[in-house]
Amino acid sequence: MVIKRRGIRFIVIGLLLVLRIHGEESSAPVQFRLIALGNVVEMLYEVDGHAEKIYASPGGFSRYYDAPERRKLLFYREETAPPEIGGLVKVPLANVTLPGGSGPFLIVLKPVQNEAAPYYQHAVFDASLDVHRNGYFRIFNFSKRKMAVQLARKNMVLASAQSELVQYPEESKAWLKVAVSNQKDDGWMRVSSSPRAISENTRITIFLVDIPPSEQDPNPLGVAVREFRERIYENESGLHVR
Repeated sequence: MVIKRRGIRFIVIGLLLVLRIHGEESSAPVQFRLIALGNVVEMLYEVDGHAEKIYASPGGFSRYYDAPERRKLLFYREETAPPEIGGLVKVPLANVTLPGGSGPFLIVLKPVQNEAAPYYQHAVFDASLDVHRNGYFRIFNFSKRKMAVQLARKNMVLASAQSELVQYPEESKAWLKVAVSNQKDDGWMRVSSSPRAISENTRITIFLVDIPPSEQDPNPLGVAVREFRERIYENESGLHVR
């Protein structure tokens, strides 16, 4: 009888530990990070009842930020109100709702040319290791044009805002070749061709973006290729990205 009671006690303790661990995991805040496809963006968002300053840069991913429980994000900046009103007013820059899932998520901000007020289009992607795994490229087309892409011998056609996952080849580098749709003759024009170095325990994100127009070239046909490499490491709590 004593042995049975001890066995039941151990089972109950084990169930309580499982429930406690599950509760801690489910209560962990969903996280996100950002990257900007234009200039550096400094803005605010609110979480747990206070405003937090947040940055997005074209030069790399931001650090991870905690999302509010409802997953609704209003990115804004503060400006001085007219004298008759006084104080500060919020100027919205982007309204983002994170999808379901544990994340973390990547928010891509793209500036909209608007003389009345600055604003950012956005796209949200699952950036977890379950989706973008170790040893994979993830290539995004953020050009206004359709792109024909060959990466690590895989051929694909990417519409605007579309992405694709490509496994690393066995070699130490992978060739990336990009052609843009030529609407005049329904053909393609190659605009980029370059090798991309690869290494173990990494994943690589590639963005294809339009080159901004200038006085010398008001309608550039080329495309800018931005690459971001992340290292993947393992500790007692599992796999992580840095």
